Amino acid sequence: MINFNKSTAFSESIRYVFSLLSSHSISSNGKFTKECEKNLEDNFGYKKVLLTSSCTAALEICAMITKKYCGEKNEIIMPSYTFVSSANSFAKFGFKIKFIDVKSDMNVDEKLVLNAISNRTAAVVTVNYGGFSSNLELLAKICKEREVFFIEDNAQGIDAKFKDQYLGTFGDFSTFSFHETKNVTSGGEGGAFCCNNLNYIEDAKIIREKGTNREQFFCGIVDKYTWVGFGGHYLMSELQSAFLLGQLENLDKVTQRRREIWQMYHHGLQFLETQGVIELQKESKDNVHNGHIFYLKCRDLNERSALITKLKQDGFGAVFHYIPLHESPAGQICGEFVGQNVYTSRDSLRLLRLPIWFDLKDEDINRCIKSVVEFYEN
Repeated sequence: MINFNKSTAFSESIRYVFSLLSSHSISSNGKFTKECEKNLEDNFGYKKVLLTSSCTAALEICAMITKKYCGEKNEIIMPSYTFVSSANSFAKFGFKIKFIDVKSDMNVDEKLVLNAISNRTAAVVTVNYGGFSSNLELLAKICKEREVFFIEDNAQGIDAKFKDQYLGTFGDFSTFSFHETKNVTSGGEGGAFCCNNLNYIEDAKIIREKGTNREQFFCGIVDKYTWVGFGGHYLMSELQSAFLLGQLENLDKVTQRRREIWQMYHHGLQFLETQGVIELQKESKDNVHNGHIFYLKCRDLNERSALITKLKQDGFGAVFHYIPLHESPAGQICGEFVGQNVYTSRDSLRLLRLPIWFDLKDEDINRCIKSVVEFYEN
């Protein structure tokens, strides 16, 4: 069976983990955490990076900073087509979610963001879906003019760009996921909070350290640390950081290989799109993607279900993606869908993702393509 996803344990990751275990010093926020943070800052231009226990934790840091400075503003704008953490991280701190539609590429519609902003808006959260993005320059401009926080949920966007600038560098804050399903992983779970507006970095450090000024203590700024505000246990373990560092050092070849696989799928299935039986994920002149996802869109839900069954019979794990959050029980309590709904509900029933991971062999990719082609030929 060819799994939908499979993570890779690079030799560097294994070596760093054993080195850490041999040192008998495995507390959080140590040497490997600092090296990972520096790697991300130096290579991608994030002003300050804090590793976290998950992308969800990083989003909660964003929410807590927003809550502190938003005053009476209590609304967050985001796409409904996203993972639950994008919304839950804000809803749990009392924000109302205004869900809006995506475009055909499943990234948020900039025009609808502008229409949804009101004097109650505290932040706009965009989701860089599959290593692609909306017009981040325009969204940043809109948020700056309306004086609201701009946050990039960049869980899937490492090493991808919009107009030669890395995703995650446009927002006041951005977040990463290093879950095992992502291009690089910290060994199961893990994430990062990226602060591009340094006015809020001290808030983020306090929140990450359970609401204490512990980091100031270790820097010698205070002689003892104490509870100074709200926070959570959001630190990544040092073992995970050691594993992640080896992954980050191999990121270039991971991205290159995933892009190659993406191109193989696209080339092999393009004639089916020309025939009008499927729609394919498309490259954008403004984006340099990272091969995180390859998806196609079937004509309807029944066709998608049948294709998933066919692929499974042929030994391939293909999956669909998000259930729109505004259709979920919690989404209906915590928010509402505003504006038109052209793509979110319809395309969530049509979208199908094919296996894509670093060690996937060319012959298996070609067999997967053949399975899809056979389905439509028959």
